[in-house]
Amino acid sequence: MIERECSGDKSLHDEVGALLRTEGNGLQADSGTGPVPRIAGSMRSRLSIVSPTASRSRTRSQMLTAVTRTIGNQGQSALAIVLAMLILSAFIGWAYINVRASLRSIRADELRLLVATSVAAVESYIELEKANVHAWSEKERLREAVYQLTTDSNGDAQAARATIDEVLAGIMGHQPQYLIFGETNRVLAASSQYENALGRRSAADGSALITETLSGKTLILTPILHENMVEGHAVDLMRPEMPMMLPIFAPHDSQEIIAAMYLRGIGMEDRFFELLQSVRVGLSGETYAFDQKAIMISESRFNDTLRSIGLIDDRDDSYSCLSVQIRDPGGDLTRGYRLNTPVAAQPLTKMAAFATAGENDLDLDGYRDYRGVTVVGAWQWLPQYGFGIATEVDYAETYGPMKNLNLAFAAIGVLILGSIGFIIYSARYMARMRRQASNVQNVGPYALGRLLGEGGMGQVYLAQHALLKRPTAVKLLHPENLNVESIARFEREVQLSSKLSHPNTIEVYDYGQTAEGIFYYAMEYLQGITLSTLIRDEGELPVARVIYFLESICKSLREAHGLGIVHRDIKPQNIMVCQRGGESDVVKVLDFGLVKPMQSNDHAKITRTMGVIGTPLYMAPERIREPSSNDPRSDIYSLGAVGFNLLTGHDIFNDVSDFDVYFHIINTVPPRVRDLAPNIPPELDQLIAECLEKEVGKRPESVVAILNRLQALPVQWTTAMAEAWWQSAYAPKSSP
Repeated sequence: MIERECSGDKSLHDEVGALLRTEGNGLQADSGTGPVPRIAGSMRSRLSIVSPTASRSRTRSQMLTAVTRTIGNQGQSALAIVLAMLILSAFIGWAYINVRASLRSIRADELRLLVATSVAAVESYIELEKANVHAWSEKERLREAVYQLTTDSNGDAQAARATIDEVLAGIMGHQPQYLIFGETNRVLAASSQYENALGRRSAADGSALITETLSGKTLILTPILHENMVEGHAVDLMRPEMPMMLPIFAPHDSQEIIAAMYLRGIGMEDRFFELLQSVRVGLSGETYAFDQKAIMISESRFNDTLRSIGLIDDRDDSYSCLSVQIRDPGGDLTRGYRLNTPVAAQPLTKMAAFATAGENDLDLDGYRDYRGVTVVGAWQWLPQYGFGIATEVDYAETYGPMKNLNLAFAAIGVLILGSIGFIIYSARYMARMRRQASNVQNVGPYALGRLLGEGGMGQVYLAQHALLKRPTAVKLLHPENLNVESIARFEREVQLSSKLSHPNTIEVYDYGQTAEGIFYYAMEYLQGITLSTLIRDEGELPVARVIYFLESICKSLREAHGLGIVHRDIKPQNIMVCQRGGESDVVKVLDFGLVKPMQSNDHAKITRTMGVIGTPLYMAPERIREPSSNDPRSDIYSLGAVGFNLLTGHDIFNDVSDFDVYFHIINTVPPRVRDLAPNIPPELDQLIAECLEKEVGKRPESVVAILNRLQALPVQWTTAMAEAWWQSAYAPKSSP
């Protein structure tokens, strides 16, 4: 039939066939007199209404209409899905690139911080030891004994040397090992180990050191195993040691340098090695020191491995210090590679080559270390001491997370279609939940009013109890935070806060869940200002008022700590001053959202232990090093930081980035309050300094101890003073 009606026209035949395949419910045809009714019959009846002379043009028009309708109903959905897939794929690719870049950036920051921390620790230790040893040389009996040896050739040299032994033994606590050189570079006095050196001249290695010391410098020498300070008197040491050179002055506070003392057996090397060994990260990270010749001058983390691959002697008492050269062997010795060239002919590692040339840098792309293992690293050269410090981590460990990342993104690619459906469903669900939250007018017995503020977990509204008509602050949990962890944390915040009843702590009234599933709790509504706003508007505050504020905060924390609760986020933004119950300057401690019980078996299920939660500027050092730390003395550190801010109008570390804040909190001693506010009582300055101690054990043992010391200070903030300030600055407001 189709062949007959198409009269042998192949193109028309194909078009009709396409219509039969794609449009089985009817066609719409146009005529000059109006629309033709839709036909739902067989193909024969549809063809019978088309005249033979118009069949070609009308059939083509009908086909285009059908195709358009098909695209509109089905193709558009498919196109939207394909477009969404392409967009999602592009986003995944962009996210992958950015995550990889972020990981590199994080690794770079970690390496820089580790090297900077190591350098700061070593510099501080060396300068401290210099100062200590320099103080030894100022002992008057030591000066007089050395002076006698340099000026009185007929004097009792044996007695003078005995005096030197006695003075040094009293300082060091053991028999000293020393050489004292005069201005002619001859040995004037020596400990028993160097008796044969008396009267001899210094060796070439020692002459330059003696000359530099006689110019007034105290020198810390890099570790040595072979000593050659005196001609014909070389000594092989049992283990690496770090000797010192210090000038000896004439007696009676004279500034005349009369001799140079060479001193060893101090034990500096033990602390030097310990400082570097403490900065080890992960399974392969190590920090070590090296000299100008790229020889390691501290101990490697991998001594057992170095013995097995032949870089140091295979003995239990062998050292990598002064035995390992930082050179590239050309392959991974830990995986069976064998050296083809002598060690001296091998090139320096990339790190050693740059560092010994005085260039401080880092490398995230990977280079071979002295084992031949590919590592990433950062380094810094210390020209004042003649050595460098490097931190290196195996490349495989550094970028190990990328393997999981690659698998994760591959899985995402396979599940794109499912992801699109989930995203659309989630977006609609979240939009509905947001609309429900934004449209909520009543939660439990509370009628919501205006929005007061919004935090990380939820929104706070001014509300009114339906029966009591009491103004109340109601906090709603964000719908997008509705998961097991956030609900548990929300409940914990309410339950712990509800235990607190001190007048200086915000009071929790009620807690519940609406029919729509929105969690909320109600607390007292406060009209006042936070300490951060007060500092912004007023600058530093009167000492008496600060003491009063600190006493009030201590009273709130005294109750909390007594119940086994640590606040963990004491800061000016979380302390409010208000007029309440006819009283002025009523202090309220807010936001127990980060509170944590001192004894908790399930807290790790609620708070991510690897995440640092809190405000960096007011966070105790132990909270940064160990975020799960739960010592009430962390609140004492934060209290000290608040006191510093109130007394000076400044934070303890000003004008530093968030990243630098962490470094300074851990490593930098805060300034004293009296440096910025010299008129405050020295007792208060000392108390604030003790609260800001880096070590927990050096802080006041409790807020009760702080409260007692504050109350003993001879200044007082009176009710009249408080009322006068509020009348002049913040007029009382009527309750809503």
